[in-house]
Amino acid sequence: MLKKQELVERIVKATGVKKKDVKLILEASLGVLGDALSAGEELNVPPLGKMKVNRQKAEGGTEVLILKLRRSGAKTGLHDGPKEGLAAGGDND
Repeated sequence: MLKKQELVERIVKATGVKKKDVKLILEASLGVLGDALSAGEELNVPPLGKMKVNRQKAEGGTEVLILKLRRSGAKTGLHDGPKEGLAAGGDND
């Protein structure tokens, strides 16, 4: 299981960004994504893929989302290093 701390470490290694900055951005990003999914929004987040909620229910005070994740193409990731043209302070999708 990939936990948040290991995810932070992998992002630091892949990008060279300071750990504290990665943690801040990752936590904000995960919160925004979680809120969007809870609201029933579909997400299109390449290279992760397209996500939508198939079922949603509450169980003992916990929200349970059953997601469908569709990925296209081969396995992708940041292991090759940052790509040219990634956001440098602008509002890129």
